[in-house]
Amino acid sequence: MDSLLNLDQRVLLTLNQSVDPASPVGQLVGFIAVWVIYVLMAILVVAWFMSALRTQAQRLMLIRTVVNAGIGWLVVTKALGALIHRARPFEGVSGVREFLFHRQDYSFPSDHATFLFALAFGFFIAKNRPLGWIFFVGALLVSFARVVSGFHYPGDIVGGALVAGLVVGVGHFGRVRELLDRYVGVPLIKLATLLRLAA
Repeated sequence: MDSLLNLDQRVLLTLNQSVDPASPVGQLVGFIAVWVIYVLMAILVVAWFMSALRTQAQRLMLIRTVVNAGIGWLVVTKALGALIHRARPFEGVSGVREFLFHRQDYSFPSDHATFLFALAFGFFIAKNRPLGWIFFVGALLVSFARVVSGFHYPGDIVGGALVAGLVVGVGHFGRVRELLDRYVGVPLIKLATLLRLAA
């Protein structure tokens, strides 16, 4: 276990110290680490209104995927973070440069990685490969940038991806899927229709 933690720290330091935060590359890394997730959320909104996602089954898929990702982010990662309480690299590792200000909270698992990988995995399961690839590449970019920026260890990203796989595996199949569609997806579609946000 100690060897894995040491490897985690060495990879982090190598990546973090390879880029100057004040350089154009460093500023780009900082932008990706913080802001690209909002660009990806805008893509979700556009996807809702796309003609390719106009059927109820397709919109249920989109809602189910977002809800599962949200559960992974807001419930599972928060619980694991409170239980494990691994400090962020910039708090406890000498030599780590913090590219941008970040609140001091838990590092493991990465909630950004959990959320974005859960979206990617969910879209792949639903056979929506375009959205799957968009969010998979986005998850890789954001996760890499957050390691370089000193917000996370590489192991935090791996942990987030594993949590994402677990949440998606539970939420996209069987009884859980039926309950999500019946009590969350269908009511939301009805509300969106009432508000003229869905045809």
